[in-house]
Amino acid sequence: EAGRRAIGLARGLERLRFTPGHHSDTTRDAEPGAALDARGPSGETLAWALQCDTQDSLLSSLLSSESACAWSELRRLGVPLWVRDDGELRRLVDAAARAEFAATRDPGGENPCALLYAALGRTSVLAGLFKAARDTRLAEFLSRNFAEDRHREAALKNAYALMS
Repeated sequence: EAGRRAIGLARGLERLRFTPGHHSDTTRDAEPGAALDARGPSGETLAWALQCDTQDSLLSSLLSSESACAWSELRRLGVPLWVRDDGELRRLVDAAARAEFAATRDPGGENPCALLYAALGRTSVLAGLFKAARDTRLAEFLSRNFAEDRHREAALKNAYALMS
């Protein structure tokens, strides 16, 4: 039973990978892993992926070398919701952030890799990217040590100023 469901999960996620524009509510709940629409995997598919003992092989079967670096593909497959290994998830998000920056050379552009690096807590890398993009003001701000009170207070003041 578990083996059959794992195969159904892999097939459903594989179909999702190759059918990005498919919108069908009838096939969404037809069988375990039959999530075929652009909303991403169904709740049942996510639950099976989360419980899968072979997440490494599931990831390798779903992500080709090109798509492994695309945040949109990771998000569409629901990878951040079902990968249990924090190190693996961090590696995938880091690769996605690098690919986003390589594609646009703008850390805060239309597909901001800055959000991914901020989520990873990699402000020094983020400062370097803004420096490479010739945004020295933001690069200098991000290179501060926010563990110090004066830098943390400056960051809070900037955040309040931006919100108002």
